[in-house]
Amino acid sequence: MCELLGLSFNKAVEADISFTVFRTRGRTNRDGWGIAWFCDDGELRLIKEPIPAHRSDLAEQIPRLSTIRSKIFIAHVRMASHGSVHYMNTHRFYRRLNGKTWALAHNGTMGMLGAPKGGEYVPIGETDFEKLFCHLLNWIKEQPQAHGREFNLGLAATLKSMNKHGSMNQSFSNVERLYAYRDGSGYNGLY
Repeated sequence: MCELLGLSFNKAVEADISFTVFRTRGRTNRDGWGIAWFCDDGELRLIKEPIPAHRSDLAEQIPRLSTIRSKIFIAHVRMASHGSVHYMNTHRFYRRLNGKTWALAHNGTMGMLGAPKGGEYVPIGETDFEKLFCHLLNWIKEQPQAHGREFNLGLAATLKSMNKHGSMNQSFSNVERLYAYRDGSGYNGLY
């Protein structure tokens, strides 16, 4: 099963200790890894590879790079359930929406959710959660604003509805907030 790491702070920090420990999860999730963060200018930075995180020279260097600082980090180690072991299927998925970059990672299986029909956002890779991410972005695009109480309530209802198509835990962000969703049946927990 894939595993997630989402970190949110009130000021920019380095993800050194957290990511050092997290990358060891690549021993049981060998099909890829990725980490995303937002820079001061609001732009997403992403590093990912379709190899085990614990064997990656690049992943080993991340905690040593003081230039990687952010208020929000999202990391993922992958065990493929849908889609081949390939760069395009390695998480973090990201897209631009309303001038901001949104990024998402997940664990679970959404086998019953089909690709979006219509809408601007369509999957590039083969994974079930990239399909879900595109559905989610198409929903967000239809909202009058992507923040506030009404948005959060609608987002929770939309994710709950999507959850009926399988199991899902996910973290996603738009530079301003880190969102987390825990599977309704408790699949694989979320802390």
